[in-house]
Amino acid sequence: MLLKRLENFMVNKNLYIHCSSSVANFRNKLEKRWQLQWWRWWMMFKPVIFFGMYHWGDLLWYLWARGQKSVIWCGSDIKNITPFRAWMLRNAKHYCENIVERQKLAEFGINAKVKQTFLEDPNNFEISFHPTSRPSVYLSMHKGREVEYGLPIVRQLAKDLPDYSFQIFGIDKPDNVFDNNIFCYGVVSPKDFNDYIKNFTCGLRLNEFDGFSEVIAKSVLMGQYPISRIPYDYIWSFETYEELLEKMRLLKEQKEPNLIASNYWRQKLNEEIV
Repeated sequence: MLLKRLENFMVNKNLYIHCSSSVANFRNKLEKRWQLQWWRWWMMFKPVIFFGMYHWGDLLWYLWARGQKSVIWCGSDIKNITPFRAWMLRNAKHYCENIVERQKLAEFGINAKVKQTFLEDPNNFEISFHPTSRPSVYLSMHKGREVEYGLPIVRQLAKDLPDYSFQIFGIDKPDNVFDNNIFCYGVVSPKDFNDYIKNFTCGLRLNEFDGFSEVIAKSVLMGQYPISRIPYDYIWSFETYEELLEKMRLLKEQKEPNLIASNYWRQKLNEEIV
């Protein structure tokens, strides 16, 4: 009874956020974009959003919290879920970013609402699409995970579409890749990345299991024609390599910015978090 009175006294309508150490690189963007205070251990009765649920440390902080709890799943953290962890997380509100993630969570009895997150200001991305007969396609990858991020598929596309160029961020060019139309930039700053992609045609995301990628978000906001393996509203998607190749060839035919998709996602990504 005393604990309940204390809980009612301490809880207010303010939201706090806890960021998993596994995605600590997002902390600055989270703070700037969402303008929420960081949750601390002594705030156990405050309502808190857990951004990422990757490891046991995240779960222990979740169990410590006594206020209203929400979990925003980031993508690869869903791969770590077990029936036992899902049972311990049963009292939270859950959010994920696409139907693939939602289906995976549902297998463990977690009913999640699909809601995409974007940690930059959508209004900072102006229309920058320019028709071209030589489209430039860009991707991001992580070193050591090139296959997961689709490098073998990119190499095949580069061969099938020799008049296209493929710009890859996050990795240096592997020694065994000599394709003349594949360019690797390594790790660049967020500002440099945003400046580079203004000049390109399509953001491409090849991951089979993934959250809502910034590559897709930024490309559609700029009125380009992004392509994703995972389906999203107003964004081209594919299931087979043949479908992907067909979508890629359509890039040459686009003469106007993708304004319907851009306006839809600009509004959607400006909505409240939870």
